[in-house]
Amino acid sequence: MASIDSPTFLNRAQEFFEGRVYPWYQRVICAWPANVRVHASEALLAALLLSNRELVESVQQGGNYFNITPFTVVANGEAIRVLDIETQGRVRDVSIWFDSAAGAPDPTLRLSTNGSGTAGNGIRLAPGGPNELGKVPPQTMLYIASDVDLNGYVIERG
Repeated sequence: MASIDSPTFLNRAQEFFEGRVYPWYQRVICAWPANVRVHASEALLAALLLSNRELVESVQQGGNYFNITPFTVVANGEAIRVLDIETQGRVRDVSIWFDSAAGAPDPTLRLSTNGSGTAGNGIRLAPGGPNELGKVPPQTMLYIASDVDLNGYVIERG
């Protein structure tokens, strides 16, 4: 894992803020009236608090769950299983997030329902942001292969 002081971490953070946060800020916050815009920090912090509270409450009630599972895919290796069968039969809303691979050529990342992702089967994923897969049936397993070493996260909402 990169240190917060490393150039790679700082470059990725800068890329994220310039490419995603600032355009969102201009599109949403700058559209607010000036007298409301001065309280944007408080409003965004309150939104985070309320969103986290809602997530905690729904998880505590047992009807929903939220998992973030990290993984590392090895360059030109066999496809690794990143999502297993859901044993309680629930459909999951799944996203896969990869580190940005800044400073390297765009990696080829393949997602498949079997271990054949290394042969170019499956679908192509993009690094540096979420890849929304949508609803995944409970009996589905997912595998990922890559042509570069890369860290990623599977985000499950069920």
